[in-house]
Amino acid sequence: MVTIISCTKQSFENVCDAESDTFFEILFIKYIIEDESVLCNIKQETIPPSFLSCPSNVIGNGVGFTEQMATDGNRLNFTVEPPFPQGIGFGFLNASITGVYSEWKADRNLYKITVSNSKGSASCNYEPKWMGKLPKVTGFTACYDESGIADPSCTLPTRQDEALQLGILPSYAGPSLETGGEVTHDLVTGLTWTSCSQPSSGLNCLSGAKGTYTLPDAITHCESLNALNGGLGFGGRTGWRVPEIEEIVSTFRWNASNPSIDLTYFPDTIPFNYKSKTYSNAGQTAQFYATIIQSSIGGNNIGDAHYLRCVAGKEFPQARKYIDNGNGTVLDLDTSLVWQKCTAGYSNANLCTGGGVTVMNWTNAINYCNSLNLAGKIWRLPNLSELMSLTDPRFFPAQASLNPSFFPNTDPFNYWSSTSFIGDPELGSNVLFSGYSVGANLKTISLNVRCVANH
Repeated sequence: MVTIISCTKQSFENVCDAESDTFFEILFIKYIIEDESVLCNIKQETIPPSFLSCPSNVIGNGVGFTEQMATDGNRLNFTVEPPFPQGIGFGFLNASITGVYSEWKADRNLYKITVSNSKGSASCNYEPKWMGKLPKVTGFTACYDESGIADPSCTLPTRQDEALQLGILPSYAGPSLETGGEVTHDLVTGLTWTSCSQPSSGLNCLSGAKGTYTLPDAITHCESLNALNGGLGFGGRTGWRVPEIEEIVSTFRWNASNPSIDLTYFPDTIPFNYKSKTYSNAGQTAQFYATIIQSSIGGNNIGDAHYLRCVAGKEFPQARKYIDNGNGTVLDLDTSLVWQKCTAGYSNANLCTGGGVTVMNWTNAINYCNSLNLAGKIWRLPNLSELMSLTDPRFFPAQASLNPSFFPNTDPFNYWSSTSFIGDPELGSNVLFSGYSVGANLKTISLNVRCVANH
């Protein structure tokens, strides 16, 4: 009988052999646990960080980025307070911030980043310049000249809204019945809406009457949705509230009327006034409402009754986030758009002084922006959705609905958009900055102009 014994070759590597796997494995483990003991005449000393410099770069929406920080020391660990948004974190092996920012508006947080090891720490304040999303497209596709005659070539004038069709496409999901509530998700803004005008229900929103609410009653009603379903909330979520006027405007379907909203996702919407919680006066006795007839805005007493649709989702601080580029342009971080700082006509492009406002008809306004030579940008007359995104209701009615620190000496009256008016293309859509409202005028009359460009 023969017994065969199987043997396994043992490793007798010299741990101090710089070419052996064991040598590097031990050094790596010692580095991670900050072990400063000597191995093979090598001591990996822990060096504390003495400084940390945070980056300050403008970052596009929805694209991958890496921002490099500057520091010294080794064996470093990075932490941040408050936490970064989902999708953003620290680089694995270097001092960097990396990820993708894809929220609706620019981030407003001031982050404290700390780098540390067992010997010490350093920190810096990081105020990101992560840009929000472009305004939604208006949806218009047919071009017209200033007389309202169809212009299939889109050359009379060139680069009007209907030719360029710029902006982000609307995207919704719903209506869907979720935990006892009919909801519609806006995949662009990240907001969730009650699909139905309150308090009606059903996936077609035909069950029950559609009520009207004063602002106090609207606040009470939307907040009451949070207690439904045993505290899970209407549609299985809490945080329901009366929307800000900008949030309602984000649902406008600019190329539709009666109602000016997508009925596929917001069924049986009454084409009339809808309540917002955005005040229109300093005394907070009046508020803006959205008119879902032809995508317009009005304002009246908080005691007046309007239709209501509640919203849930991240609520951004209302102060706009701008960067003055110092070259006659202003970057709106919320919309990723660059604006001409001054109303057309001022000779000093930074101070908005000298000369005076120059008004022009619709065709000349488009041609003026097309030929504007400023800061190396390719300019255009903004479409209605873009122009409306520039307005800031928090500066109404004291002056033009714009922050004067970034847009000084703004004429408060009507500004042209490059969008023909729905239903009557002889008219051009415009925005009244003294009234935070949308209007229309014959394209042959003269109005104010401010141009826009992509970042």
